[in-house]
Amino acid sequence: MCTWCDFFIKMIEKNIAIVAVKTSNLECVQLLTAAGAKVNCQMYCGTSPLHQAVSDDMLPIVRHLLDSGARLDLREEYDITPIFTAAHYGKHQSLKLLLEHARAQSK
Repeated sequence: MCTWCDFFIKMIEKNIAIVAVKTSNLECVQLLTAAGAKVNCQMYCGTSPLHQAVSDDMLPIVRHLLDSGARLDLREEYDITPIFTAAHYGKHQSLKLLLEHARAQSK
């Protein structure tokens, strides 16, 4: 197999949860996380499944990722957290959900 093919297969395997989030399909994300997909994986630029779900304002997926252990402190290459992403892009429902989760974790 070619070097590029190996590279892309490894990227897909590593980031399968991000690929699932991009489909906007909650059931797909649930199946993959139940099968062991890593909810805190990051693409080369630092984007995590939670960053992606927040930026697309997919509340059921955001909730599922949080319930599955997604970290709020993961940062993209420009030091951007999921909370900052929600605030910056005006994703108010996602921001509310993230802040509620952060508050519950701090208790």
